[in-house]
Amino acid sequence: MKKNSIISKAILTIALMLSTSLSTLAYDFEYNGIYYNVINTTEMHVEVTYKSFYEAGWTAINDYSGDIVIPNDVPFNGETYTITAIGYKAFENSKSLKSVDMPNSVIRIEDEAFSDCYYLTSVKLSDSLETIGRSAFYQCENLKSISIPKSVKTIREHAFSVCKNLEDVNITDLSAWCKIDFEYYPANPLCYAKSLKLNGVEITDLVIPNNVKRIKPYSFPLYQALKSVTMHDAVTEIGDYAFYSCNKLANFTINEGVKKIGDYAFYHCNNLESIIIPNTVGIIGKYAFNECSELKSIVLGSSLYLIGEYAFSTGGPLDSITSLNVEPPMCSYPVVFGGLSTKSWNVLLNVPEGAKEAYANADEWCNFTNIQEIAGVEDIEVDNNAVEVTRYDIHGRELSQPTTGVNIIKMSDGTTRKVIVK
Repeated sequence: MKKNSIISKAILTIALMLSTSLSTLAYDFEYNGIYYNVINTTEMHVEVTYKSFYEAGWTAINDYSGDIVIPNDVPFNGETYTITAIGYKAFENSKSLKSVDMPNSVIRIEDEAFSDCYYLTSVKLSDSLETIGRSAFYQCENLKSISIPKSVKTIREHAFSVCKNLEDVNITDLSAWCKIDFEYYPANPLCYAKSLKLNGVEITDLVIPNNVKRIKPYSFPLYQALKSVTMHDAVTEIGDYAFYSCNKLANFTINEGVKKIGDYAFYHCNNLESIIIPNTVGIIGKYAFNECSELKSIVLGSSLYLIGEYAFSTGGPLDSITSLNVEPPMCSYPVVFGGLSTKSWNVLLNVPEGAKEAYANADEWCNFTNIQEIAGVEDIEVDNNAVEVTRYDIHGRELSQPTTGVNIIKMSDGTTRKVIVK
């Protein structure tokens, strides 16, 4: 009998230990129904957090519901603490949460802060917010609009993924939007939203502000309302996925001054019928114009020396390609024009006077069966004293020194050289 009692006590002790390990309190204190952690005792900062944590499922346990208004500061142990962050998984899986109003003291929303809040319909972000973490609003399926403050500098991957009913993204400063660092294209709420509104007006004809020198990666992906883009001459780069799958984009003039067009920059822009690459562009990234199915003509500028893989695999009604460089631009492995059928290699390829033989013997360009020389492009005289200006690898990444493999070298006389470094 005594032995059974000892065994029962042991089992009870183990059960208590297991329950404690499975569900762990996660907060330092609670005030008016909101849980907080102290994150900086010197500056008296706290973050909003969850009530407890279910370790086995790695899930926060929350009882937040209804409309939550987070105060600017809260009392704790006789001191006043300022709320500067919405913590990791703070509101995760709060099934009854409808709205959240943040104070302007909040500068960070951590990863998964509002993940799986299915019935969240409204969030007022802080006007001082700088960072929105990974999967912060993941699967907030009833969130219909979001206003991004001009203070935001970084939005991390999947921040708004599976926000299926998101309709409007509201901004007050287009320059600030263009300067946001999106970690990847699903970080951008435009991947789901139907409209980007500047001070309440939908942007359909985008004019890049004069103080924007670089269109950053993932700035306008999947934005279906975009019809045209106007850039100024100071823009030097169009980043990766910048206009990825903007299906209604029909009018885009790439200005002189742009030096690089990034990977997937105009991928699946189905309304583009012609592309003129200015003479300042040296690199076109992989898949840059892939799946542009209505593309009929392409003009490639005189400084272009490297085209990424599948950059022009359009599969569309292409009539002509004009390349203005006397030296055939290097085409990345395996193919650049891979969408062209066997018959389509008969597309007219215009090249500068005296350059036909070079193109006819160059990798991939040699596949074109209808190469014609055009007047008006002067040959570049080779300077025997030319020196190396810049060196790139086969993917267009700048190299600081010779690197094993294929190196593309841009010379001071405007020519390019391909060398193999062993």
